[in-house]
Amino acid sequence: MKKLWFISLFLLFLVGCKADIAVNYENSKLYQVYAVHEKSFQVELVEVEYPITDISSIFHLYTIYQNHLPVGYISPASPNVELLEVKQVQQEIFYTVNQFIYVSNIAVFKEVLQKTSQLYGYDQIHILHLLKEL
Repeated sequence: MKKLWFISLFLLFLVGCKADIAVNYENSKLYQVYAVHEKSFQVELVEVEYPITDISSIFHLYTIYQNHLPVGYISPASPNVELLEVKQVQQEIFYTVNQFIYVSNIAVFKEVLQKTSQLYGYDQIHILHLLKEL
């Protein structure tokens, strides 16, 4: 009797396991940006899932959101660099930053900002600290 009960319980379990599972996934939109390869230190074009929506988002990708860069690529900027003000005059961008800019590799940071900004239709970028261009 116990054997019959265990067999019927086992068969009931097998019948109950047959359920369809639907899996949905969405491809994320990829955005092209420039980043520094961590071994060769060359500036290269890469794709990220971080949305480039405006001129501030370009800057923030290299500072507070640099973890969105692909594995093997780094940002030349310190994550502590704070964007105090951003101004656009025609196709030129003026980023005003705090003193933590000096912890960064300013020349390479400016290069990746410039190249990425040009991908999105901006001509020239300027980084300002204490009203002085770097």
